[in-house]
Amino acid sequence: MGDLAKVKNVLKLKYLDKKTIGGINGQNTDTEQLMRLVKKSVYVLRLYKEGSVGACFIKKSDSLDIPISQEIIISPFPYEYAFGKDYVLTTEEVSGFQLFWKDMDNYEIIEINNNHNLNLGLTRFNSSYTKTSVEDKFLDLIIAYETLFSKKDDSGDSISHKLALRYARFISNDFTKRGCEYGEMKKLYIKRNKLVHGDSKEKLKINDFENLDHHIRNALRFYITKYRLKEHDDVIKGIDFK
Repeated sequence: MGDLAKVKNVLKLKYLDKKTIGGINGQNTDTEQLMRLVKKSVYVLRLYKEGSVGACFIKKSDSLDIPISQEIIISPFPYEYAFGKDYVLTTEEVSGFQLFWKDMDNYEIIEINNNHNLNLGLTRFNSSYTKTSVEDKFLDLIIAYETLFSKKDDSGDSISHKLALRYARFISNDFTKRGCEYGEMKKLYIKRNKLVHGDSKEKLKINDFENLDHHIRNALRFYITKYRLKEHDDVIKGIDFK
């Protein structure tokens, strides 16, 4: 998975499918389901930890060694090319990832129709992987941040304070940690303001993107497991009164 020029590992998925004699329906059998499975696999890997992981094509082949077996290349994405530092899953992390996979397998993380904000947050988070510049990646994550921690009747006053306070309350119950989270998110949002308003004096650093990436990943994981079935505005109202 990843950029074709830098493939180091291939994700192999085994699933049950109906065999059709002569390959009449072979090319189209459950293709949409397969695509969703691959996309979900990529998204779960991204939510688990940092690093570039994506998919650009799927090679579908029969596992049975029979005369009528066939091999099909499927690539009806928008391609999930990914740019950034390598994705490394160590031996020590495998058991933790397996537990995380089982947890995420209970949830729909591709199209969450009942929660537009969470759906858009996930879309922008995943979009950041396909961008080549740090600035574009950062702005995708900022949009995810804004949509996860804003609600319909929000005023435009003190938006950086409001978003940072909500994030800090959302992610932690510890008051000391909340203060640290609040301060960091407010600083990152100030960098957003300078970036979108064309301030060239302070260049965005890779560390700024990596920090924001870490925070948005944590927020999405927590939101998916705890609040995905709730109305988004109710989630935010609950945070405001914590």
